[in-house]
Parts: sequence; structure tokens; C-alpha cells
Amino acid sequence: MSAPINKVNLSFSFTNKTRRPTYRQLDGGIEYINRFSYQCGNPKLQPTKMYMFQLMGMWKYFFTQVSVNHETDAIFWKTSAYKDDSAVKVMSFENVPHYTQLQVAIGAQPTIGCWKPQPVIGMMKQFYTTTYRGEKLSLGKPFFSFTFENLFSLPKNWTLGADFQFTTAGNGQNTFMKPTNKIDLLVRKSFLNNNLSLTLYATDLLNNYPDRTTMYSGDIMTYTYNQFESRSIRFAVRYKFNTTRSKYRGTGAGENEKSRM
Repeated sequence: MSAPINKVNLSFSFTNKTRRPTYRQLDGGIEYINRFSYQCGNPKLQPTKMYMFQLMGMWKYFFTQVSVNHETDAIFWKTSAYKDDSAVKVMSFENVPHYTQLQVAIGAQPTIGCWKPQPVIGMMKQFYTTTYRGEKLSLGKPFFSFTFENLFSLPKNWTLGADFQFTTAGNGQNTFMKPTNKIDLLVRKSFLNNNLSLTLYATDLLNNYPDRTTMYSGDIMTYTYNQFESRSIRFAVRYKFNTTRSKYRGTGAGENEKSRM
């Protein structure tokens, strides 16, 4: 549903979806990580029912969005002892009866000459309590994020882009995640009425986008540190042979199943 109120455009939507486990999550085979850690799927996982409410408002080039996502049989990571051996842990998956998440975003999309900035401030808070070492543990610390995307349209078909992203520490599902930040750059040159483009990408210049999480499961606390080599440079050449859109508007059958694989 959508309607304008004075100069503000408002819209409200409700979506009900079913998200099925991936084949990796259903795989019961045990994967060896190290002598203290194994990993496997759970063939007994049930599909997740998702109920999403979203309210969005836009005034000139400012926008705000509020959404509430409620899931039943949500899929979480879990850690347990392997065959009663307290020194060896198995990381797997389990269904959680109920899980609710609130997201708020405020941003702008102005155009200032050749500059198109898009700053967005967001917040994500979940409402979830688990049992850790026999006591109730509330995992409701919210994430705050700041994203600043910039696009510069320069003469002679040159385009420059610079994106910055920062996320504070917070709780997601049954984990606590440390803060992250990321800077990406882009340089593009177009030829032949924009049919040919040469693009140079520089991703994660500071190489500071690690995965640092603490997971709480039963009486086990698991700390994981993954330092990804995400800093990279890519060069792409694209040519549009036929820019006329087909009358067929479909996206192809089986997209959901292919994404699960």
C-alpha cells in the first residue's frame, strides 16, 4: 500500500516467505577443521517461515525505512561436544522457534553537480534470549552502521566512485560480532556511446574486514577469528552487443533452488 501525505510519499508492505535450508546446511557429513573442531550439517532442519513488515517514507531526496522481520524455525549455528568428548566440538545448525529483528535506516540521495552522494545511517536490533551455562542470556545489543557511497560523473565519460562502510559491534542471532570497516574505489571510462566500458575496482583498501565472532550455545562459548584476504584489484571490460530489452520479463525458473546450491 502506498499513498502521498502532503509532500511525503509513504508505502507499507507485508511479505510472507518460506526459506528452505541450503544443501550445505542439510549435509550430515562431518568435516574436519582441526583436532579440536568439526563441522557438519543437520538433515532434520525445517524450512524457515518469514514474516516481514516494512514502512518507507520519502521526502525530496531524503528517505527512511523501518522494517520488522519475524521468523519461525529460524536456522542458527550451534556448538556441541563430539561423542561425549569435551575436548572436541562440533559446529552444526539447529532450528530456533522464534526470532525477531528490527531494522531502521535513514539516508539521502541528492545530486550536487557531478557528485551523487548517498549517505545512510542504519540500526539493526534483534530480540532474542538464549540459555548459556544454565542462565538466561539476552543478546540484544544493536548494530549501528554508516555507509557513504559517492559517485562522480566527470567529462569525457569518466566515472569515479568511492564507498565507505563502518559497522559497530553488536549481536546477531546467538553471536556477538566485533566492529568492521571497509573502503572501496572505482574508476570507469566509457566509449562508443557507453556501449564499451573499462572499469578498475579496488576493494577493501585497508584490508580490515575480518570476521570476529563469539558464539553462545548451551554451555559452550566459541570465539572465531577469520582474517579474509579481501583486499583486491579487479579490471573489467564490458561491451553491450544488444541493448534492446526483450519482451520476456521473467527471471528464469528454479532461481531459489539454484541459490540453495
